[in-house]
Amino acid sequence: MTLSAHDEPDALVIEVLDEGIGIPPEDQEHIFDDFFRASNVTEYGGAGLGLSIAKKIMDAHEGKIELESPYQSGKDGCKFTITIPRTLRIPGDHTSPTLEAEDLQGQSNQPNSPSAVGRGEE
Repeated sequence: MTLSAHDEPDALVIEVLDEGIGIPPEDQEHIFDDFFRASNVTEYGGAGLGLSIAKKIMDAHEGKIELESPYQSGKDGCKFTITIPRTLRIPGDHTSPTLEAEDLQGQSNQPNSPSAVGRGEE
């Protein structure tokens, strides 16, 4: 499995590539549906919820998750591309239109800040 990320002017793009069994073309349009399992995974465990949950999270944040399978000619495997827009709002901050790295700097040492609370600091 390969994980990579890069910046684009309007988004952060994350790519997840694997060399698994891939997803058959006839199943790809349903792969983000609740409880859907591809036709070639009968011998593998799972409930068919992981990708549907990932899609719901991306939709809630106005992002995208896309599938390409196969992503290399002559090979099995999948490539998922996740695009997180820079317009992502910070929870609880109604004044900041976007999430920027500078916004997060300095918050980690402030009591009750989202990052401090997440680490159990108060």
